[in-house]
Amino acid sequence: MQAIKRLGGRALFAFFIGALAMITFHQSAVGLFREAGMFPVRPFVLSPSGPLGVPAVVNGAFWSGLWGIVFLLAFLPWMRRLAPEWVAGFVWGFVVPVATLFLVIAPLKGQPIAYSQPLGSMLRIALAHGFWGFGMAALWRGLGGDRR
Repeated sequence: MQAIKRLGGRALFAFFIGALAMITFHQSAVGLFREAGMFPVRPFVLSPSGPLGVPAVVNGAFWSGLWGIVFLLAFLPWMRRLAPEWVAGFVWGFVVPVATLFLVIAPLKGQPIAYSQPLGSMLRIALAHGFWGFGMAALWRGLGGDRR
């Protein structure tokens, strides 16, 4: 029973870390890319999104929290054997959620693969997600995720 409570607490903390990393690291990267003229989307979009009509940034934070659970509890312990945490986080964020977005979610929404984005735009989207993954690993370590 104690192990289940511990896992539940770790999962909740991982959700919090994923959502916080999206609000801080991912949205900062989006803002920097926009200021540099490399990204058309502004950060912290508050217009309604998804079936519930919640602000887009809240919707993104929710899904980032779920991805945070998967990354921090399932993948990070395994990936630590291959690379430092921050590298593992960046690579994971750069590849896994972006591949899911482009190859699974877009077709499910009736859109073309990768939403027909040009390669440069796809790379900037992947970089913003890479910074989010880096942020998850940094916040997990900095806020003591492994000690929970």
